[in-house]
Amino acid sequence: MGKGTCDVSALLRGRRLRFGREFLVAWVAIVGLMAGLVALVPVHLTWWRSLLALGSSILMAGSYAWFRSTPVHLAIEEFVPDPESCRFTIQCPCKRDLAIQANRIAAGAYGPQPPIAAERYEQWRLKNDSILACVLDSSKCVVGYFDVLPLRKDFFELLRAGSVSEQDIRYEHILKSKQSRSGARLYLAGIAVEAPETIRGKRTAAILVWALLKYLDCYYSNTAPHPMLAVGATLEGERLLKYFGFSLAMPGEHRKDKKPLYECTLDRDLLSEAMRKVPAWDHTVCLSWQVDGSGV
Repeated sequence: MGKGTCDVSALLRGRRLRFGREFLVAWVAIVGLMAGLVALVPVHLTWWRSLLALGSSILMAGSYAWFRSTPVHLAIEEFVPDPESCRFTIQCPCKRDLAIQANRIAAGAYGPQPPIAAERYEQWRLKNDSILACVLDSSKCVVGYFDVLPLRKDFFELLRAGSVSEQDIRYEHILKSKQSRSGARLYLAGIAVEAPETIRGKRTAAILVWALLKYLDCYYSNTAPHPMLAVGATLEGERLLKYFGFSLAMPGEHRKDKKPLYECTLDRDLLSEAMRKVPAWDHTVCLSWQVDGSGV
């Protein structure tokens, strides 16, 4: 009992200290901002205006400090999933509304480089509706995605040579679903999650990598091998590609998009080795593949 009381007291003391620290920082910042505004826009400060400003600054600083110092507790479903229900669904093919949500995630994931315009991406999907897979949470909102493009041989070779980039891909460069099954040349265009800095975002990223491997196994393993390219858009992305057997095909300085290009040969051996490196999410995630109109 004594030890438990001591632990609780220490936690409360730590929380009070954090609240005080956050409150002081916020209050000083708010007062400084108010003082700057008064200097820019001269205002006659009566005693009641001063009290109002002081009270408002204390209230805002207190709200901020309370929010910052309140611990976050995960719901039990986050780490002990219900075996009878799916917390997440991997949806492929995706409808237009899901593609738009995925496009918003892409816009926030790759820095200053804008994602493919939604209307142009819609043309790609009309050519081949299996290029995009989205991770849906229990409320059916997109929290992550990946897209794999089967490309015509001539454009694939130009992409590998560095003379064109993802931004140059057009409708005619994408293979139709049935054409892409045999000997397709693949381009891993993107993989991203919402809020990757959070616990949920990190878990979604782990699910996404596992789902990508399951997708490649479902759609392309029976017709392997397939040459496959991917751009290292971020340092973490490059580490991930190397971890799963990709090798550097061309440094970024020699390419139109100034991004390093990685390559591998997708076959059953590579997929089997990659699957051994990731945890399985079968009991938490429902796979909703459809190949040539039939569910998988």
